[in-house]
Amino acid sequence: MGFDSPANNVGPWPLPRLALELFGRTVLSEAVALRESTAGRRSPPTSARMFKPTARAIERRICNHRAHALFRRTRRAMSKAFTKEDDGDAPVAPPRRRGVPVPVPNFVTARGLAAARAELDTVARDGGDPDRARELADHLATAQVGSVDDRELVGFGAAVTIEDEAGARTTFRIVGAIEADARRGLIGWQSALASALWGARVGDSVELPRGDEVVVAAITYEL
Repeated sequence: MGFDSPANNVGPWPLPRLALELFGRTVLSEAVALRESTAGRRSPPTSARMFKPTARAIERRICNHRAHALFRRTRRAMSKAFTKEDDGDAPVAPPRRRGVPVPVPNFVTARGLAAARAELDTVARDGGDPDRARELADHLATAQVGSVDDRELVGFGAAVTIEDEAGARTTFRIVGAIEADARRGLIGWQSALASALWGARVGDSVELPRGDEVVVAAITYEL
C-alpha cells in the first residue's frame, strides 16, 4: 500500500510496512545508544517494550511532524498576505488610458484644433495626465483642418439634424477623432453613424446603423 493522501494532508494514512520497519529500527537504535551512554546512572526501571515503538506510534509521530510542517507553511503564507495588505495602503499608480487612435488622414475642425492646443497647454502647465498630453501631442502632430466641397451635402464638419418616425429630432456634428464626444452629439468622421449620414441631402431618408429609418431635416456648417 502506497501513499494515497496529498502532500499537505496532516491526518494519518496507511504507511508501507517497510517504511514502518525502517523507522522503528532507527528509533530502537537511538534508544539503545542512549541507554548504553547512560549506563551506570541510576534511572527508573524500564522494559524492552519501551524501545519497540508500534506501527501506530510511528505513524502518529510522522503525522505530527507533517502537521507542524503544514503549520509553518501556513504561518509563512499568512505573513506574506498581511505584508501584501500593508503594501496595499501605499498609493498605486492609475492604469494608463488607452487613448484615441490617430486616423489617417487626421482631419479636425478649426474649433477642435484650437481646443486641442489649449488643452495641451493647460495639461503641460498644470502637470496634468501625461497620457492625455501624449495623446493630444500625437493628434496635433498630423492634424489638418478639413475642407467643405458642397454645403448642401453631409460631410466633414456638418451639423446634421435628423427626424425619426415619431417626429423627434436629434442633431449630430461630424468632427475629428480627437474631438468626438457622443454625450455632446459630436461623432467622429470615421464612425458608422457618420458613414450612414455622409453624402445625404435635406429630405433624404437614411437608415442608421441600428436599423432605424430617419429623414435628414437640416444641414449646417461651421468650420
